[in-house]
Amino acid sequence: STLESTADGILAVSGVGDIEGMNHRFSEMWDIPADILSSGNDKAVLEHLIHSAGNPRLLSDFFYDQDEGDHVVTIELSNGKIFELKSCPQQATLGRVFSCNDVTARVQAEREARASKAEADRANQAKGTFLASMSHEIRTPMNAIIGLSQLALNQHVPDQVRDYLEKINTASESLLGILNDILDFSKIEAGMLSIENVHFNLDALLDNLHNMFSARAGEKRLDLNIDVPAEMPVQLIGDALRIQQVLSNLVGNAIKFTGEGSVNIRLQLLETDRSQARIRLGVTDTGIGMSKEDQLKLFIPFTQTDTSITRRFGGTGLGLAISHKLVQLMGGEFHVESQPGQGTTFSFDLLLDIASLDMRQAIARQLVRRQAGDLGNTLRERGEQLAGVRILVAEDNPINQQVVKEFLQLSGIMVDIANNGEEALAWLEHNVYGAVLMDVNMPVMGGVEATLNIRSQSRFDALPVIALTAVVTQQERDNCLACGMNDFVTKPINPQELIRVLCHWVAIQAPAAAISRPALIQPPSAGLIDLKGFDLSLLREVLDDDHTLISELLFTFRDGLENTMSDIDGYLEKQDYLGAHALTHSVKGTAGSMGASLLYEAATVLDDVLRSGQMEPAALERFRQVLQDTREVLAGL
Repeated sequence: STLESTADGILAVSGVGDIEGMNHRFSEMWDIPADILSSGNDKAVLEHLIHSAGNPRLLSDFFYDQDEGDHVVTIELSNGKIFELKSCPQQATLGRVFSCNDVTARVQAEREARASKAEADRANQAKGTFLASMSHEIRTPMNAIIGLSQLALNQHVPDQVRDYLEKINTASESLLGILNDILDFSKIEAGMLSIENVHFNLDALLDNLHNMFSARAGEKRLDLNIDVPAEMPVQLIGDALRIQQVLSNLVGNAIKFTGEGSVNIRLQLLETDRSQARIRLGVTDTGIGMSKEDQLKLFIPFTQTDTSITRRFGGTGLGLAISHKLVQLMGGEFHVESQPGQGTTFSFDLLLDIASLDMRQAIARQLVRRQAGDLGNTLRERGEQLAGVRILVAEDNPINQQVVKEFLQLSGIMVDIANNGEEALAWLEHNVYGAVLMDVNMPVMGGVEATLNIRSQSRFDALPVIALTAVVTQQERDNCLACGMNDFVTKPINPQELIRVLCHWVAIQAPAAAISRPALIQPPSAGLIDLKGFDLSLLREVLDDDHTLISELLFTFRDGLENTMSDIDGYLEKQDYLGAHALTHSVKGTAGSMGASLLYEAATVLDDVLRSGQMEPAALERFRQVLQDTREVLAGL
């Protein structure tokens, strides 16, 4: 009766293999035929049990195990049932007592959970790969738009063109900020997206918003209005990028779904004290509106309230889901008021800190309109220690090459360009660099392979290699560090960030500082203009006619030419045309940057000849003569 009172199947076996007891539950669980049970043949019963298992050997070893102590095993039967068997010694018969528990449902649930997790992991990996690929493809043209607009703003252009460029640059940077979150939507799902608290100017944020959407609203003949009460604090602390991202999504949707009338951005000051302000930010339109049922679907990712919406207006249905999450992360909550055909109002409340007086003054300085030369001045100030340093840029995209090169040259850096990793290795064989900026994805040889090659040579142990990458996933960053890169700069390239990273990694060139040079005297403008064989107009424009810096660069250029000819002759004597080509190519690039027009032309001709693996004495002699003339002109500075 004791055996029958338990929910587990119980089997008792003596030390010689005789069955001492078995409850009905055990025989039922193992489907022991009645004829075997009634035969009294204990051996036949045990054989039936063993052969019922998917792994008979495992069960046989378990049944006949004579070791002391308790044992547990999970057995799967050939019919799909899964049992957990426990065995404990029985002192009276020197045998063992086995208890059997049916764990089929539990184990299958665990297996299904593991399978689901594996499938989810595969899906996440596929999504991550897709996002990384899309990030690279989208960031490359974004780098061109942002970089070239920044370089254009550094030039002297008409006020109207400058206004257009500033709006292009502002809108592009806003798009980049939004793009970062969309491409990293998995981070939002994983709860890894963080909110910043930085100083920002509310008026500037709203101006950016108006600049981004005024033209689109005008195309539909909609009024775009911004209503801000006079008592609203302007200098605040919060995540301006996220706030603008949410408002951009709301305004964009409002314009999309409004056929006539207006879109109104309205801010309300709900409460305030000296340090904080609770602000309601709302967007109201006179568009198509929506029903209560449709409002329940608003914040579901990739979902439109009606499939006809997608066909008529387009869109992914992702924007509101991201905005909803961002508002929650900032401590707010969305409010929606809408009726079909009568428009919609989206609003959210945020509690923001008010910036102190010192912070407001700092922000005001940052909001000064950019003028010609501002970028060059900023980069020179921040990268003062880099003036005269030579940097190798390995990048295959011609526009990116131009953007990076001009950013670096604005800081007084000398630049050589390699189109792929293989060319970068060739440049390193024949030149000394302060650092290498290495694009990760290039044809012929990528940045990872090239960096592994560099790190395999002990002479380059101290050479900083900095990744230029349009992919921002953690896996990509880990891959960069694992192959021996020191740091990374993401595309689109922020010039200030680029110079900051270089200043961190590039050692100050002590030998260059020790070179004996005449004291720098501010040369007259006419003296620079009249340098024989030079056209300094572009250099003077880029460097804001900074005579001191121009003279410093010309001194560095002069010193770098000292052994050029003897080095080229040495390569040619060994018929090492690749080595000679690398040197002439470097001279060509530097001469072009310095405005040494005659030397640039002669180096270009010789460079083309050497690239073909041939030698033309006339081209070599012309280069030799122009190089000597250029050195004599520079010696007179």
